[in-house]
Amino acid sequence: MIVERLENADEDARSYSYSIQDSPLPVENYRASITVRADKAGCAVEWSSEFEPKGATEGDATAAIQGIYEMGFENLRKMYGG
Repeated sequence: MIVERLENADEDARSYSYSIQDSPLPVENYRASITVRADKAGCAVEWSSEFEPKGATEGDATAAIQGIYEMGFENLRKMYGG
């Protein structure tokens, strides 16, 4: 289970930021932001984060987060196309 906390939400900017409070992921001090921007094809989603590895190498921690991002983007594609 991953416990997240909403840190900021800006409807006008179509963005929000959150932090992970507790998770089995090999990271700590995780903060991320997600922003949706209009583009020629409709919209683009930007998802970025900062974190420190915890009990894993930096490469392994980064790979774990990349896997979550890929699943999240795949779910968006299934829901909205693209």
